[in-house]
Amino acid sequence: MAWYKGRESELKKANIKLEKELDRSRTDALKEVRQLIASHAVAIGQLQVETKANLDKMVEERNRQGHHLMLKGYSEDEVDAIKEDTYTEREDEEEPEAVGIVDGLDGISCQTVLDNQGNDVELPEGCSEKVG
Repeated sequence: MAWYKGRESELKKANIKLEKELDRSRTDALKEVRQLIASHAVAIGQLQVETKANLDKMVEERNRQGHHLMLKGYSEDEVDAIKEDTYTEREDEEEPEAVGIVDGLDGISCQTVLDNQGNDVELPEGCSEKVG
């Protein structure tokens, strides 16, 4: 029984030690999270400043080019049309779509593809008929 009480005491001490370590780890993790949040906030702020500067620069260049075109004899409507065409993103431009998957390039053999698909499929290019 004395052995049991001694062991129980050791386990309680070890448990207290582990709980303190856990608390320290939680505190450290929270500090790291707060630091990350702060550094992200700073980075976002810098990006916002850069974006605003880039936008201002682009507007200034757009206005300068518009003024230059008007000096060259273009009407205000013509300049506006040129600006519209030059500085707006077209919605009708579509991004290319993936055409399909090419069998055999993913490390799976043609035979495995055929085994999985059955007998009524067309053979991928470069594969021979299923054996067996």
